[in-house]
Amino acid sequence: MAFKLIIFDLDGTIINSLADITDSFNYALAECGRVPFTLTQVKQMIGTGVDNFLKQALGKNTDPAVFIRVHDYFIKHYRTNLSTKTCCYQGIKNMLCTINGNRQITVLSNKNQEFISPILSNLRISDYFSAWLGGDNPYGKKPSPESINYLINKFSVKKEETLIIGDMPVDIKTAKASGVSSCAVLWGYGCNVSIKKLSPDYIISYPREILKIL
Repeated sequence: MAFKLIIFDLDGTIINSLADITDSFNYALAECGRVPFTLTQVKQMIGTGVDNFLKQALGKNTDPAVFIRVHDYFIKHYRTNLSTKTCCYQGIKNMLCTINGNRQITVLSNKNQEFISPILSNLRISDYFSAWLGGDNPYGKKPSPESINYLINKFSVKKEETLIIGDMPVDIKTAKASGVSSCAVLWGYGCNVSIKKLSPDYIISYPREILKIL
């Protein structure tokens, strides 16, 4: 299949942002008198947007006022530390350079929209992408198919010409809900067992393997 629209997840697929997210979360926790979390703990909870992450981390019975304080401190700190430790996974830049051409390369993330552009710019990869959508876009978070439908219509491609690439089960669920092809990557944050159970169309362990699919 000649894919004309490639939709990448961001965190855990293109970039490793775990350390910066954890640092900002722990800053917020410290400001609210709470104990810090480890990288491993945070890794198990991210991928579905900041609100869902904080709800899971703080617990469903957390006082709403505490949730708001932690949320606001997290956003404040993360906004100024988006790429302090964040980097592209090894091989990503070479892969993007190689596939960039007659295809539309995009990002669909559950990360807040305001964070995506500066991260891509700071890492010097924004020029590879034709569009990017965050979780607070008007079409809805993954696994809603509406963001995919928007991108398909924007670039005038067919569903069978579209491929979603990501590290989390939500990426594969989004592809299935949208009726497009999916590729699971095994180098990110997601549980490999869980994502394989969803039967993605492709499974890869290294960025360079994307070239074999395209």
